[in-house]
Amino acid sequence: MRARFLVDDVFTITGRGVVAAGEVLDGAIRVGDCTEPLDGRWPEGLRVHGLAGMRRIDKLERGAGLLFKGVEAAELKRLLPADRVLVFREPPVDQIEERP
Repeated sequence: MRARFLVDDVFTITGRGVVAAGEVLDGAIRVGDCTEPLDGRWPEGLRVHGLAGMRRIDKLERGAGLLFKGVEAAELKRLLPADRVLVFREPPVDQIEERP
């Protein structure tokens, strides 16, 4: 299942990158996951460099934030679709975790 993330806010953390705060609508998002292509400037999509939450997490399944590098907050806001939902690519088959 492709993950979808509803963006509520976008802001910069100096020295870390740009955070998209919001909630996961479907699926789970991990560090290294990439969005679908955004505009001509990001044909490969944006890669998640970190997850922000109240405690250490290795995948995001609820509300928190996604850390991106190499993009400015204003640019990410401009690139967001009208519905403010970032869609993530399907992970390669060898990266899908098996669930009992």
